[in-house]
Amino acid sequence: MQRSISRVVFASSTAIALAAASASAQYINPTPYVGFNASSPFASLSFNSFFLENFEDGQFNTPFATPSPGWGVPGVSILDSVDEDDGSINGTGATGRSYYSNGTQNSLTITFSTINGSLPTHAGIVWTDVGQIAGAGGIAVGPVLFEAFGPGNVSLGVIGPFNLGDGFISGETAEDRFFGIVNLGGISAIRITMPTSTDWEIDHVQYGVIPAPGAATALGLLALGAASRRRRTTAR
Repeated sequence: MQRSISRVVFASSTAIALAAASASAQYINPTPYVGFNASSPFASLSFNSFFLENFEDGQFNTPFATPSPGWGVPGVSILDSVDEDDGSINGTGATGRSYYSNGTQNSLTITFSTINGSLPTHAGIVWTDVGQIAGAGGIAVGPVLFEAFGPGNVSLGVIGPFNLGDGFISGETAEDRFFGIVNLGGISAIRITMPTSTDWEIDHVQYGVIPAPGAATALGLLALGAASRRRRTTAR
């Protein structure tokens, strides 16, 4: 099942628009995540267009986003979804759906096309689980990096590595982490990487556009929230 949300933000000033478009990118360090409304820093923002891919229909098919090849939605024997996707927040994601590296991929790149003429200004992804780690005896804990790209596929920098995982592979959700980026100049792609594993999962890919007027305020509020979360949260 894919989810599409459209809201309207009214323009008010060309000068503010130009200033917002030149604002620097703001990464959101990994934070615990159980569901969109409960955990996403994007949930309270007003978007012109917004899309959330939760893979519950077994496909990656939200518009304006193309994943790199090699990934897929696994069968019932390999599942670690975001907690809310099974209908309740209960500490397990074993009966929802997720996006899996298929034992072949150590990174996932999601490339965005323009949405009504604009690249996304906000994008995020949720890391949910890892199984086999190269050279680590099967311990389900490993490093994760996150990178975003602006217009022209210019890198906006990399955050990490963050050592994530809880040592279990049975659908537990306390380890799930949201990674995000805000760039009012546009986001052409995001990439999440586990350099030591090809056995891991993600969920809740989310992206949208906030028009430049008013987006400067949204960016400032989000940056403050992200700074606060970084002070309170230690990556696992």
